Amino acid sequence: MIEEEGGYQVAKTSSRMRRYTKKASQATGEHVGSASMLWKSSASSFAIKHGLQAMHLVGMDGRKPAAFGQRDDSAHGIDEELLERRADFVMELLKSI
Repeated sequence: MIEEEGGYQVAKTSSRMRRYTKKASQATGEHVGSASMLWKSSASSFAIKHGLQAMHLVGMDGRKPAAFGQRDDSAHGIDEELLERRADFVMELLKSI
């Protein structure tokens, strides 16, 4: 989960959204780490800055989101078992909200 993001004006994920993520993580057994992305803003940072509850969930590859719009970003690299586990996590997250 990206906890802080944005270049000039930093948006921070609320404690409520972090709590929902932790609850879903405990229910599914999936580890959810945190990172900062202080060089880019996403749709969630725009929503947070406008007073909405939002979060940015992303797989990380070092200090940047994995396959972040790169040439080798394609459907061929998808691990179906991992995708299924992540989908179960998102469903559990939505149930807790």
